[in-house]
Amino acid sequence: MKIKPFIHCIAYLFSFFLISCSSKKTDVSINNPISESKDSAKTQMYVWVENALMRSEPNTSSTIVDTIPGGYTVIYLGEKSTTKEKIKLRGLEFDDYWYRVTLNDGTNGWMYGGMLTENLQKAKDMNDYNIYPGVGVGCIKLGMSVDELKEKIGSEFVALGKIVLAEGGEEEGVFIYKGSSMEIDAAITKDQKIKYIRLRKPGTPWHTKENIKVGSTLDQLVKLNEKPINFYGFGWDYSGTLESYNGGKLMIYAGKLNLILGEPDDLTN
Repeated sequence: MKIKPFIHCIAYLFSFFLISCSSKKTDVSINNPISESKDSAKTQMYVWVENALMRSEPNTSSTIVDTIPGGYTVIYLGEKSTTKEKIKLRGLEFDDYWYRVTLNDGTNGWMYGGMLTENLQKAKDMNDYNIYPGVGVGCIKLGMSVDELKEKIGSEFVALGKIVLAEGGEEEGVFIYKGSSMEIDAAITKDQKIKYIRLRKPGTPWHTKENIKVGSTLDQLVKLNEKPINFYGFGWDYSGTLESYNGGKLMIYAGKLNLILGEPDDLTN
């Protein structure tokens, strides 16, 4: 039987969890002239978004000089564009200038200001894509309050809302990076603390140390487990839910990581 390459993971407070989301940048081709005024001091800045582009000119239509990984350090050379540009990063539209920066190896070019921060810890937190079963996803931890979450990644990336459950149910929750491929939704308690986390969008960077992620196949899971894995049957709201690891290597995640398989593509195979 073929199984859709999709896994839905949930993280429950003191029980089980897993999730996934991804980032999306929207290029807007706008010619952005260079400012004649320059700041007197060079400033160390950090890339908070994954795979940020350095360009030859301050606009999205110019040549790509380099691709900078998240968490990387750049030096702002005190020169910026005179006009702003709107670009979407992780589901949020930014309106910012372009900055002329240099790397440690001497490579220099223009980077969009919305991709940079002077807060090193924030850059590190926002580039942690690890799933920690029973603990959290990246810097988002079970038991963390909504206010703590906002402080960690920025209130602009956090939105309260209703989490849709099976059979038409819903629960108070919070959406993180809403509208992006990295979107996470988490249910919260009455005092607004995270009690479980869900990852549902394929193609995102969230992963366990074994590289279990949204989009993993049943064959891949069984290979990691080294034993068959039981799931509930398909055809109803709770179908495809993990039942047992049958004593395999993934038993370490029992009660911590809940996997849900998508419907089979072809029940005849």
